[in-house]
Order: sequence, then C-alpha cells, then structure tokens
Amino acid sequence: MNMNEFLIYFTQKYKGDWDTVYRAIKKLEKVEEKEFDQIKQIEEVKNKKYITLLDENYPKGFNNLYKPPFVIYYDGNINLLNKKIICVTGNLMNENGEKFLEKLVYLPNDYVFISEVWNGYDMRIITHLLKNNKSVIVVFASGIESGKKMLKMQDFVNKDVLFLSEYPAQYHITKRAYYARNRIVAGLADSLILLASQNNKLMPLVDNFIEQNKRVLCIAPMNDEENNDNIELINNGASLINSLNNI
Repeated sequence: MNMNEFLIYFTQKYKGDWDTVYRAIKKLEKVEEKEFDQIKQIEEVKNKKYITLLDENYPKGFNNLYKPPFVIYYDGNINLLNKKIICVTGNLMNENGEKFLEKLVYLPNDYVFISEVWNGYDMRIITHLLKNNKSVIVVFASGIESGKKMLKMQDFVNKDVLFLSEYPAQYHITKRAYYARNRIVAGLADSLILLASQNNKLMPLVDNFIEQNKRVLCIAPMNDEENNDNIELINNGASLINSLNNI
C-alpha cells in the first residue's frame, strides 16, 4: 500500500474529519485489509476522482493552509483549478450589487468563479453566472453526491463546472464542515468580492481570506443603507471596487 492509499483509507474511514485522520496517521494506525478492499470499490475511489496532498497537481493554494486537506474529491472539469479563481458572494440584494453582477459576465473566460452555493442570493449569483456560460467551482460542506442533491442540477448540466469536497461522497453537512469549507475557498481563490452582506454571516469566510493575505473587495453600499456589512469592512481596510479593472 502506498502513501496515497493510506490517505484515501483514513479519509474514507473517518469521513474526512481532518483531526481524526491526522491522529490516525501520526500513531501509525493499522489498516484493516478487508475494510480497505471495500473502500477501493467506492465509486469516487475506484475512478480516482481525488487529489491528495502528495500529488503533483495538489492545488498550490493549499500549501500554506492551516490543516490542508489530505484528500480533495472532485467531479467535473479539474482543469478549472489552473485558472484565475475569484469568489463572488453576498447575502443582501441591492441595486449596486446587481449592477456589478451584470458586469461580471464580461470578464474574460480565463476567470473562474468559486462558490459555497448558499440558498438565497448566493445561489442567484451562481445561477446568473452559469446562464451566461461562466465557469464555476462549487465547494461542498458535505460529500459531493450529498451536495448535489441540494442543488437544482438542471442549472449545472452542460456547463463548465467543478464540484469539490474534502468529505466522502455521501457525507452529510455538519456545522463544523461549514466552517472548515471556508479555508478551502480562500485557499483556491485569488480574491473575494462581496456584493453586499449583512448580519455578519459572511465574516467567517472574510476572516479566512484575511488570514491567507488574500484581497477582500467590497461593492459600495447604497446611500441609505445602514445594515450592509460592506460599510464596516471598507472602514477597516477592505478595498472598494467599482469596475472590472479593480479585479
């Protein structure tokens, strides 16, 4: 058994939980051969739909992460990881954000949009980009197959899309996984663009971009807005963005 197989075995056995996998490797936990034979028959393992931290194509953005994923599972166009990646999100719809969203479709096709596909405005952003034939990376806080069940997959059919997860295919979402996912998005993206945000719900994602020295770009709030978190972020050093040139 090679080291990649060890990583696959423990990631599957412990459902992608980074700390548990790390402890298993550190103490040289024994591999149960019968259990490993069963794991090798799992579709995403059998079809080698994964990248481990030992592979040459392991994303460079993960190299400086705190707790870099041991294994990242994927489905779709893996070559999207080699393009310029930006995260565009928001949870508050306003006129300024909508105008900038319309501008984004004019970015060159060597740009890829990464998303956590939250229900609501975040999902609307990604759906709009897909309708305009933009490439999209979706990072799940669940296994890929579980995550797909929560999407309207007809919106993603015949599109240039990549699904990613550090969890086995059928793993269901946990609160811990929601937070863990932020580091992956920030690791892959060059910058974060916030169209509009409220109630500090996007701050865990913002914090991961800041920790990784990535740019946080904010669309200007509307004149009469007081509940837009972009105001506070701009006042604390986030960059104000008003055109595609800023990207």
